[in-house]
Amino acid sequence: MKDIYGEQVETYILGEGIKSIGDYAFQNCSSLSSINIPENVTSIGNHTFYGCSSLASINIPESVTSIGNYTFYGCRNLTSITIPESVVSIGDQAFYWCTGLTSITIPMSVTSIGNRAFEGCSSLTNITIPESVTSIGETAFQNCNGLIQLRYNAINATFSYDYLNNISVFPPTLAEVIIGDKVQSIPTGFLGKNTSIDSIVIPQNVTSIGNRAFWYCPNLTSIALPENILFIAYEAFYENIQLFTTRGSKTLLALWNARYTSPFEMETAKELRPPVIDVMETTQMTATVKIDNFYKEYTNTLNDNSIDKEIQKISTRPEITETVTLNMTIDDVTYTTSSSYTTQNISPTVVRTSGTASSMTALASYIEGDANVTAQKLTFNGENIDGVSFYRNGLRPNYDYTAEYTITVDNKYTYTGTVYLRTDALNFVNSQPKVISEGNVIIASTSNLDEDETDVGFEWRRTDWTNDFASNQAGAYLYEGTQEGYIRNLNTKHLWKFRPYYRSADGAYFYGSWLGIDPTNTSYFEPTIHTYSKITVKGNTAKVKGYVMRGSDDIAEQGFMYWKGSTRGGGNDIPNNAAKVDAKGTIMNAELTGLDYTTDYRYVAFVTTSEGETYYGEQMAFTTEIDTGVEVIESSASESQMEEGIYDLSGRRLETMQKGINIIRYSDGSCRKVLISK
Repeated sequence: MKDIYGEQVETYILGEGIKSIGDYAFQNCSSLSSINIPENVTSIGNHTFYGCSSLASINIPESVTSIGNYTFYGCRNLTSITIPESVVSIGDQAFYWCTGLTSITIPMSVTSIGNRAFEGCSSLTNITIPESVTSIGETAFQNCNGLIQLRYNAINATFSYDYLNNISVFPPTLAEVIIGDKVQSIPTGFLGKNTSIDSIVIPQNVTSIGNRAFWYCPNLTSIALPENILFIAYEAFYENIQLFTTRGSKTLLALWNARYTSPFEMETAKELRPPVIDVMETTQMTATVKIDNFYKEYTNTLNDNSIDKEIQKISTRPEITETVTLNMTIDDVTYTTSSSYTTQNISPTVVRTSGTASSMTALASYIEGDANVTAQKLTFNGENIDGVSFYRNGLRPNYDYTAEYTITVDNKYTYTGTVYLRTDALNFVNSQPKVISEGNVIIASTSNLDEDETDVGFEWRRTDWTNDFASNQAGAYLYEGTQEGYIRNLNTKHLWKFRPYYRSADGAYFYGSWLGIDPTNTSYFEPTIHTYSKITVKGNTAKVKGYVMRGSDDIAEQGFMYWKGSTRGGGNDIPNNAAKVDAKGTIMNAELTGLDYTTDYRYVAFVTTSEGETYYGEQMAFTTEIDTGVEVIESSASESQMEEGIYDLSGRRLETMQKGINIIRYSDGSCRKVLISK
């Protein structure tokens, strides 16, 4: 330092009246070896003795409350200094690179130590951090390469940790670290990258360990942890460190929370793995879970319900994915683990079981399990269906109809299956017209329409007509996919054409292709005769059905013949004693009465022409029922309907019909009453 005359001085005496030493007061006074600071000084500014490389001794009076930033920066000849109890803060780089400093005592008054405050003090061999310290700056003691012992007593301090380079506040040379009994938290980055320490004792009062507190300490292979640690940060310990604690302790939960899943029991060295929820089984209404590694030492709750066993059954509902959560708690520490499960499906759906271009039969179903199904609802194209199956004809060909089946569970949860049921594409194939006499023609077409369709027929028109002229139209009859019609008195001077049609129940027309007719091209044709296989047998009465279309000759007689005979085989011969019943119309219906009970019968439709020729349809068979005293007293069911169930007058479902009045319910919602008198 130069005085006012510009000369170098080695000592400097400050007057007793000085109360503060300002910033940069003695900066770079390289010859200054000693200085006496008066008792009245309360503050020493920043950079005050910066670069005073010859300064060997200095007193700091009890009146000083803080040591500023860079105050003794580079004072490499300063070997010792006493910091008074009045000082509460040590500034950034306050003793930076004081390489000659062999000892220093940080008093109990100090609460903060600045960034790099003692960095480079390579002659320090030990340091004590008092209880009062609450913060230590970044790399505060780094490059103190002679520092081998640390007494750490700060109760709750934080470190300014260099995460990017993983550099601790303390140097890697520390071989002995003594943590005081009052310490409650181990700060973040406490001993990161320490290559010297091989053991450490964590006192009982420690309740938290910060991130990377013991990160990459290759010689530190195991740590015994006290029981009451509440928080352990992720990456607090390096992966090679074996951690020991007490089963049932707070510390064990804290370790699991920090993802340390393989600590060891202090007493037995057994591995203390965290619990795992194993979903053993699911049904529609339950999930059975097993908790592997169950610890009874804790308060255990599963989905907020207290449990004391490792296997639990959870009540739930079908087709749901849920999370089951286990909370393990002791005092104010909780470890949580969870697992997901999906209950079994109930899967309501509707399946088309059969169908044609104009009809379908469908069945609704669901997967039966332990669900309590309290209600069911089936709709087809917006129409409510009574029951779980239906048959509908009169539909549009090649058309998607919507079916919905809704299942209600426990009067609370609903599950709906929506499907599109498509009818087949309509395929008409015309047959060559039969001109049975000039101007009189039988026309026919085969198709994949439902055989119960009645709204079928033909259009015909002259081939030379334009679209300004409407076609003639008439209904026809359908038998096993073939519809036939009879056109009379066509004008033989013109050529004609015809095409088949089908009209769905909602009024839409669907047509086949046109086929020409020469009304003069006559031929001889036999009549068409069929016997329907559908039959209704009640007791000793049978209702039969047939179909007849005339040929070239007029019809003189038509109806049915029937006789006793086996329902198996029986040949095609008709016995001479066969009974006969007449019937009229293209579609013939007749009732065979007075038959014997429990007897096999055969029957056949017939037609006799005006020329005396008799033609027969297919032979069919049936067996009459036993004499049960059954009497149908009311009926609205058609032959195409499906029987769904039998009920008594109170609505109770019956397995079989019982004596008295029975109600039979059909798939379209219609019913009939049957009286059982015997």
